[in-house]
Amino acid sequence: IHIHYKTFSKRVLEKIHPLDIAYSTVEYVNLKLQEKYCSILQQHGALKLRVENKIDMQRVFTCPLSLHRKLKTVAVCINPKDIRIFSPEWIRVNSFRHWTGWDNYEEGEADSLAIKAYEVVGGYPLRHLPKVSKTRKAKLDELIMKWINQHQKNRR
Repeated sequence: IHIHYKTFSKRVLEKIHPLDIAYSTVEYVNLKLQEKYCSILQQHGALKLRVENKIDMQRVFTCPLSLHRKLKTVAVCINPKDIRIFSPEWIRVNSFRHWTGWDNYEEGEADSLAIKAYEVVGGYPLRHLPKVSKTRKAKLDELIMKWINQHQKNRR
């Protein structure tokens, strides 16, 4: 799910971190679509259907029409009115279908969604983990001096 970043007002972005908005919005939509997913599973026997909420800071703001680095697919925008007729065929490199009206928006139009999703789901759970401190590696000249000093002490 990609939502034009300007659909969130500065006021909301000052209150809720963009990563939290991204995570909670996808989770909120997943909660709302849970019954639909179950229906798809039963109807198509799709035992391996997975809907994931993978957050990768490099992909929080993916450009439309960018190529996937491993799959032969294109990141396309679809008209929300066409969601019911969407087909995976639309993302094929040689025959993609892209909605050029993707950048039509009203600033702040997704504010209520962001606020509701954040209230229901909360923020991205891994955002508040303490950072693991990196062990400082000694520079080569420091290691040489340390070795020389130890060697001189051992000779005495």
